[in-house]
Amino acid sequence: MSPHPHRRPSEPARDRQTKPRRPMPWAREQIRAARRAPLAPILRSLGYALRPEPDACQATGMGNFRIIPGVGPIDGPDDHLVIKDNYWCWPTRGPTGDAGNTIDFLVRVHGLSFHQAMELISNRTED
Repeated sequence: MSPHPHRRPSEPARDRQTKPRRPMPWAREQIRAARRAPLAPILRSLGYALRPEPDACQATGMGNFRIIPGVGPIDGPDDHLVIKDNYWCWPTRGPTGDAGNTIDFLVRVHGLSFHQAMELISNRTED
């Protein structure tokens, strides 16, 4: 039996060690900073309408915003997505809800690629 059961014997083995790695276009520090970027100004610049939501989370209360239904991905009055600082929570999305940081929002909710999200955030923080 071949040591690699999923590879035909005529196929050359791929050695991951010798394959050149593509350099990461973003440094870890840049990605970390982008994850922590405040969501409210970014979302407003993208056309999302935000409403202060003081009772959205009893523990943190102040500084929460809700995206107004009918704008962006929010469909109806019972659908809600709450943001605070660099964190968002969408409890009504799917059976278990969804949540994440600034990059996650731009990728999973707004539909950008990771690279597009990083460019958008880094261009805003350079201003």
